[in-house]
Amino acid sequence: DYHTVALGNDGAVFATGFNNRGQCDVEVLMEKAGSREIVDIAAGYEHTLALLSDSTVLAIGSNDHNQCKVSSWTDIVAIYAGTEHSVGLRRDGTVVAVGMNDDGQCNVSTWAGIKDIAAGDYFTVAVTSEGLAVATGKNHKGQCNVEKWSNIQSIGAGCNHTVAVTTDGTVRAIGWNDDGQCDVFDYS
Repeated sequence: DYHTVALGNDGAVFATGFNNRGQCDVEVLMEKAGSREIVDIAAGYEHTLALLSDSTVLAIGSNDHNQCKVSSWTDIVAIYAGTEHSVGLRRDGTVVAVGMNDDGQCNVSTWAGIKDIAAGDYFTVAVTSEGLAVATGKNHKGQCNVEKWSNIQSIGAGCNHTVAVTTDGTVRAIGWNDDGQCDVFDYS
């Protein structure tokens, strides 16, 4: 919400914005990485995640709900940071999550065959290898009502909305639309 992170072509991490919990202290992140290359990053509400070349994950920033408790994660191929939770996609298609789970946003332990994931404020969405969308967590704006979506290629999550691209290139969106964030166009 209040900080932005970027990954340079040379593996350097840059951050700007509110740094009240150390979420922009990328020097600490780079130091923790050591000789391992940072290959992906994700910004949460007050925390930052880094995926390393050895398929492990580092985190800096707020850990009030254990959202930075990712040191045991292995074989990770993608990372996502929600408001106060962190999600990782394993090479075998399973998903791990830590952090605040008041709305069930971390209830992903039974997910399998997942090819893409995303973390919103208090929810998590994913795409199965069959192209079906699944979701868990807070659904007060309908952002988790994706169970009828099929032929999904990739998925993304905003504050209270979900967006997906289908295999034919069309875009779907659901959830909070007060500012037009779900007014999608046909980009096929």
